[in-house]
Amino acid sequence: SGDLDAYHSEYLWIVVVGLFAAFFMAWGIGANDVANSFASSVGSKALTLKQAVAIATVMEFVGTVSMGAAVTDTVSKGIVDAAYFKENPEVLQLGMLASLIGAGLWLALCSFLGSPVSTTHSIIGSLIGISLCTNAESLNGQQVGLVVLSWITSPVLSGMFSALIFWVVRKFVLRSENAVERGFLLFPLLLWITFVVFCFYVIFKNSQVEIKNFVTDTPGFAALVALAISLVLTSVTYLASIKKIKQWVAEVPDETAPAAEAGNASAAEAKPKGKFWNQDLHAAACEEEAQTAEIHAASEKFPAKTEKLFT
Repeated sequence: SGDLDAYHSEYLWIVVVGLFAAFFMAWGIGANDVANSFASSVGSKALTLKQAVAIATVMEFVGTVSMGAAVTDTVSKGIVDAAYFKENPEVLQLGMLASLIGAGLWLALCSFLGSPVSTTHSIIGSLIGISLCTNAESLNGQQVGLVVLSWITSPVLSGMFSALIFWVVRKFVLRSENAVERGFLLFPLLLWITFVVFCFYVIFKNSQVEIKNFVTDTPGFAALVALAISLVLTSVTYLASIKKIKQWVAEVPDETAPAAEAGNASAAEAKPKGKFWNQDLHAAACEEEAQTAEIHAASEKFPAKTEKLFT
């Protein structure tokens, strides 16, 4: 007991510094992952920058508290085997602190430079470096291999699904003569698909003991529960939003332009307005990058009501 108290007193500073390092790392994660989550929504003007930040502030925190344990468990135990540090646990503590600070500094630098970066790559790379420097045998090569494999398969599979959904929506909805009516019919289906993925992830990847046991013992019933919850969430969201969406679409003037015509109009020249939360990032991107403005100008245009429905 005395040795343990002495150990705690000697290395308490690691815990204190680690707390600040964790907040620093969390800031770096937020600066990058929030952009990944909301870039398409802000870029399409479905959300303003202020709205995206407000939503992210709540949802990212809720997601971290409710589902972050599973990821933390993999990162803290799956990459580096703590059993190799039983005789010198302070080395593992220092290593984890160094990985937090190193990954946090790298994310901060990339955010400042506007460079594309992955928070997962950053922290996993830091842990691999710590393991190789302290005790190479502690590195779980199999787990690292699975993580690296997911870095390859995830973008490929998500890209395929995204391309398929985009092709279906563009061909059968956006380019149809009654695009708005079809859009309203498609809306609940897209909601349901989104909530199905969300519910299955929350239930089957949840780290709470009771839920993990429930999924392990009765996976079929757990799947039915996920489907049922997704239907409830879809119904509630649809009923709460459809009236307002129809009102917004109805307020847009009718157009006689063709349902879809590639490159039939150039992007409106707009100057970035506002600062901080009130920035028009879409206009700023077109002004700063000529290629971005050209892509926008050559993009396929749809009637205003259809554009409004999908934004």
